[in-house]
Amino acid sequence: MSWRDVDKAFKVFSRTSGALAPGRKLKVREVNKGVSKDAGEKRLPPEGAGEAQKISVRVYYEDTDFSGVVYHASYLRFLERGRTEFLRAHGVEHRAIFESGAAAYYFAVRAMTLDFRKAALMDDLLSVETRIEAIGGASIEMVQAISRGDEILVSARVKIAVVAGGKAIRIPAPLASMLKAKTGATPENGTGSAPG
Repeated sequence: MSWRDVDKAFKVFSRTSGALAPGRKLKVREVNKGVSKDAGEKRLPPEGAGEAQKISVRVYYEDTDFSGVVYHASYLRFLERGRTEFLRAHGVEHRAIFESGAAAYYFAVRAMTLDFRKAALMDDLLSVETRIEAIGGASIEMVQAISRGDEILVSARVKIAVVAGGKAIRIPAPLASMLKAKTGATPENGTGSAPG
């Protein structure tokens, strides 16, 4: 499944106002129509969008419920690690920001939409892919996928607010410029089809 397929699935989901109507199921197969599992298609961001960052995560006993299946909240930790490593790979280090004193800011999740497709199991080696979808004045929208091999298990859209003193602030100009330069994202209008 490609990033375009993930985007299509979220658009279908979005049409239901973020929740499925009673008795209605989201048909992921419709999104997968025409995508061959043997095609060797790589999961890449849409044309012109930011570069994807990939990390590996091993599932440990502490990540699972009593049956050896990954507990749903554990995926949030995996996604957080993916976002943190994405930012680190692009020159944003949390410790340096915190130690900057008066100019300190932090990132807070403002909104998150998850699509749980299949369960991960104890000892699985997972891959967490993260990319920037759009950069707004005070927020960054990211798209993430957790996969086992070529199979996407969980996909997520995350809106990150930049916060200082308990209030959302504009993204500091040096950070916005750096993210734009390193990911291809533009602060003015984003990179993909994320809602405004």
